[in-house]
Amino acid sequence: MKLAILCRYFPKDAIGGGENYIYEIWKRAKNDYDTSLISGWKKDPNLLPEDTNKIDLRNKNPVYNYLKFFKQSGKYLKEIKPDLIQSTCYEFPSLGIPTVITVCHLGHLMGKVDTNLKRRLQRDITIKRFKKTNHLIAISKSTMNDLIKLGIPQSKISLAYTGINVENYKIKKTNNKKFTIICPSRISREKGQHIAIQAVKLLPKEVRENIKLQIVGFVNDETYLKELKNLSKDLDVEFLSNVPKIEDYIMNSDLLVFPTMMWEGFGIVAGEGLACEKPVISSDYPSIREVTGPYGLFVKPGDAKELSENILKVYKNEDLRERISKGGRKWIVDNYSWDRVYKEHKKVYDRII
Repeated sequence: MKLAILCRYFPKDAIGGGENYIYEIWKRAKNDYDTSLISGWKKDPNLLPEDTNKIDLRNKNPVYNYLKFFKQSGKYLKEIKPDLIQSTCYEFPSLGIPTVITVCHLGHLMGKVDTNLKRRLQRDITIKRFKKTNHLIAISKSTMNDLIKLGIPQSKISLAYTGINVENYKIKKTNNKKFTIICPSRISREKGQHIAIQAVKLLPKEVRENIKLQIVGFVNDETYLKELKNLSKDLDVEFLSNVPKIEDYIMNSDLLVFPTMMWEGFGIVAGEGLACEKPVISSDYPSIREVTGPYGLFVKPGDAKELSENILKVYKNEDLRERISKGGRKWIVDNYSWDRVYKEHKKVYDRII
């Protein structure tokens, strides 16, 4: 079977949960199918696999990029003539080819979007495309429920949790001079790094002086990064942008915070923290509760005071840190295997073809 995999971006040109997801599926699919990859790029096309069908998306106008991806991906699909398309995006033409779209998150389409013309148009186009697609794969029960709320028949949706490469996350006893808190995510306002900085500012002075905050991630918004640096003056905050292996920093931390402002589709960052036997404090969204099971600590999104209180609780309570750490890693090992995720995809492919 000829399989075409489509995505807006792909490692190592871009690094994030969605990019890692499609990479893991592509890596396994190559062993089973005649697989072609179609991907956009925005930094360096040479960072993509050599045989990728590449689309230049460096333009800062998202509408231009959407139309370019639509046109170029259609051209590639006509050349490849696949039996099946697997995609994590929907801006490609319907060519009568059986299609599976993996839906990573829908937060931008949920809630009150009717007053925002751009969001409403995006939602309407997305729903229309999803309804025409042969099958959708949701990466969490929360995302599946969101699809149903948008009017997608449940019979068209399968659940396949994203995986976590636990073997990449080693258990490491830290010996940091200061209690080190890591906030690892794409550096973009919706990920809430400013909430983490504000929370540290609210800690008692004697605790704050023994805290080091590391903000680690792919820079998506340079203006926001400058704001964060200004906000963090007089604090011990280290900014580590575009690092090759974010897991190295998670393993060397004492606590992971994930104050995202997004309605996350999965919240892999929280799972990565548990995989490293680190306590995790996250914004309270249903999908993140799915990831962490009984081992996460949660705060109201955007509430720096509540986050600060929970940081203080973890900082002071070694027994709490130990309980979360040991149980959390086992939870991830037992529930989030990439091989299991891929098997669920294969079941869908076999059903459609």
